[in-house]
Amino acid sequence: MKKLIASIGLVAVGTAGLQAAYAPGLDSMETSKMWSVSATLRGFYDDNYTTAPSGSKRNSFGFAVKPSVSLNLPMDQTLISLRYTYGLYYYQDREDLGQKPIDQTHQLDLSIDHAFTERWTAKVTDSFVSAQEPGLVNGGAVNRTQGNNIHNDGRVAVNTAWTELFSTELGYQNSLYDYQQSGPSSL
Repeated sequence: MKKLIASIGLVAVGTAGLQAAYAPGLDSMETSKMWSVSATLRGFYDDNYTTAPSGSKRNSFGFAVKPSVSLNLPMDQTLISLRYTYGLYYYQDREDLGQKPIDQTHQLDLSIDHAFTERWTAKVTDSFVSAQEPGLVNGGAVNRTQGNNIHNDGRVAVNTAWTELFSTELGYQNSLYDYQQSGPSSL
């Protein structure tokens, strides 16, 4: 299925096909659709892409391209999902300044859901992101740095439904950030 949407002079193109759905529980796993492919194209204007104080703000027009591929492997009591997303971000202002105008991201997401019984389930997730800009790694507002930045977020959880109204979840989450700067901060 293809859709073309025009919004405020910007064009976004989306493609979605054979998306797998999953609802927890032994009998509700979707097993007929195993993969999906999608892509987004977005134009933008950022009035402070360096997140600098008011005196040294930089603004820029640009665009972002984000293709993604997902794979879902449903089994009797387990669903394994894997998704890879590539992101390319272009800033016109950097091109005008003679700087590298493109930032790139790579994101790999893994999820394993397992239902021991209808009341006992476990889920393991991991998300690994590698980006040139720390703000693209965690979505936060930080100053732009030159270098490779890594964020890995892992989570393990066991959910127990004791009754229809009462359940508990025991979980552990770990986030790892590795920011590298190979030169002075670039505005």
